[in-house]
Amino acid sequence: MTDDTDAPGQPVTPPRRGRRRRGPRLITEAARDSITVSRAFGTAYDGEGARVVPVARVMGSTGSGSAGRYGGGGFGTAVKPLGVVVIDDSGTRWLPTIDVNRAILGGQVVLTVAVLTAGWVVGRRHTTVHRLGLPALPSLPVLPHLLHHRSGAS
Repeated sequence: MTDDTDAPGQPVTPPRRGRRRRGPRLITEAARDSITVSRAFGTAYDGEGARVVPVARVMGSTGSGSAGRYGGGGFGTAVKPLGVVVIDDSGTRWLPTIDVNRAILGGQVVLTVAVLTAGWVVGRRHTTVHRLGLPALPSLPVLPHLLHHRSGAS
């Protein structure tokens, strides 16, 4: 008997490359295994009469889809450290982590809003003064060396 791939007029099927079909259930199981309580509450450390337990926020999502023969899926996780719980003779304390990047960004946002607001106020005042014919703000005194430079004398 002849092999199917050797039979005349029959299409040759490429050999499988050892890939298994992976369904949505396998992806969900992998995500469940990686999003665990041990990621949120890390391994406790003992030292100098205190026990320290790291704490993090763990988020994850999974998804899959198919279009005809082809499909795909995946999952993602995000872990953000929040702080540590310190347990010692004096009691239990929560020590939060400080997100320096978030603090710097917050300062930049506040500064930007302040500068834009000041510019808007000055612009509105300038427009109102000219529209109503009010006297303008007194000008700042000019430094003597600028007057000297303006007059053209050397």
